[in-house]
Amino acid sequence: MVKKVTPLKWLVKTQSLEILGPYSQEAIEKLILEKQLKSVDCLSLPGSEWVPLGKCKEFQLALKESLPHAVEDRTRVVFAHPQPAPQTHQEKPQNVHRWQTPALVLSSFLIVLFVSYLFLFHKNRNDRSVNDLEKNQKLYQKALLLEDIQEWDKASVVYEELKSSKFQLSKIQMHVGRLEFLKGAYSRSQNTLKSLLAEGVNDKTILRDIHLYLGLNEMMFEAYVEALSHFQRAIQLDSKFLPALFNTGVCYYLMSDLAQAKLYFETYFLNSKDFEPHLYLGHVYRNNREFDKAKASYERALTLNPRWLDSYYFQAELLTYVFRNTTDALAVLEKILHFDPMYESFFRKNPAYYYEKKLLSWSELARIVYNSSDKIDSIQKQIRISYFDTLMGKKPNDNLFALATRGLSSLSVSLLGYLKYFMQDFLKAETYLKHSLELDPKTFLSLLYQGRIALQKRQYMEAQQFFQKILDQDEAYVEALWSLGEVYSLMNDLDTATYYWKRALEFDPAYIPAKKSILSLKPA
Repeated sequence: MVKKVTPLKWLVKTQSLEILGPYSQEAIEKLILEKQLKSVDCLSLPGSEWVPLGKCKEFQLALKESLPHAVEDRTRVVFAHPQPAPQTHQEKPQNVHRWQTPALVLSSFLIVLFVSYLFLFHKNRNDRSVNDLEKNQKLYQKALLLEDIQEWDKASVVYEELKSSKFQLSKIQMHVGRLEFLKGAYSRSQNTLKSLLAEGVNDKTILRDIHLYLGLNEMMFEAYVEALSHFQRAIQLDSKFLPALFNTGVCYYLMSDLAQAKLYFETYFLNSKDFEPHLYLGHVYRNNREFDKAKASYERALTLNPRWLDSYYFQAELLTYVFRNTTDALAVLEKILHFDPMYESFFRKNPAYYYEKKLLSWSELARIVYNSSDKIDSIQKQIRISYFDTLMGKKPNDNLFALATRGLSSLSVSLLGYLKYFMQDFLKAETYLKHSLELDPKTFLSLLYQGRIALQKRQYMEAQQFFQKILDQDEAYVEALWSLGEVYSLMNDLDTATYYWKRALEFDPAYIPAKKSILSLKPA
């Protein structure tokens, strides 16, 4: 019979790390015998290390001899031989406690610090992202405003800044291509838009606009078939996209396919509140020799936008060549002078809006109308023709200015004064303008430029009176409204100035000087 192991006090550790004990060997045996201790992981003396069991043959044999069934039946009971603990086993935990506690606190502090850093880092990055997004959105709106007032070079700079920040690259690239088109760089615009198309654009709105401006570029090169394919693609993406539908009609008109042009304009634009479709309907009817319908369409265009001077021009042409009514044609042309004496300069820089190339220039038409009018003497005809020639960059005949003493009409003298103003000879301009107002105090052109000369001299009250005299007779005269706003602006009354500028835009939403003035008041 094997000698029993000397009874010792043992700690018992279960799989769940619960400490049972300390127990003596006999107590452990009793627990095993009573099957209260089902799963023993390891045994240890108090103060000693926990040691994997299996090498304690004496204890195994002792238990096997006394309780053989306990060893055989239980698969999870493991036996261990106690390792002697160091003599300083009572002090060791104290020493360990003294240095482990600060280390734990330090570790916890570092963990909290690291987590806080990560939180703040992501928060700052998110804040920067939000700020960058807001900044880019403001820049984008600024670029659109600059486009609207035709400050295209400045708009290009803003778009380049947005591209460098990678803000909505596809949309910005589309705007760059459109801006190049508006500036007349048609080949560059085409290359920009085609490159963007090749990159693969998923946004249907951007893709639709790309095809629109690719079509317009093709129209500039008179590649009408290619233009139509782009317009049709834009319509496939958006069946109600009016710019593509309108330009499809224009394209057919320029291809002399009047039936298709008429179909598009009458189907989509017969009741349109936009003036341009009615302008082109007038062209289609005129070419179909439906002259009454053409005249009605031009008049409809003028009703919708009385400041669109091309409508007067086409109406005057129709009256001259079809109805042989040069008197009414002359009256229509003089409405152009009433609204904008600089019209021919605009017409020269933007020849034949929407690529109309088959008509005579406004100056040529004016010559025909004036030379066929019985109500204008030869001297007045020369002055008026010289006026148009000057606007087209030709030097006027100096002898004409000597004619102002020969009893000319107020408008003729006013034209002479404007010619001098246009040539920046303000002293002589003022002389002619004053003489014109002596002949007729209601000559708008003289009142307008007398007011502008007074404004240059900082004679604000006098300038205000000139502009107000115009508005007393025509409240929709936007040049006078804008000029009056400039007077109040120079007098530091910005609220009143803004009122007049906005009033000008109510009558002519496309009037660029008023847009620029309002924009100048906004912070950059």
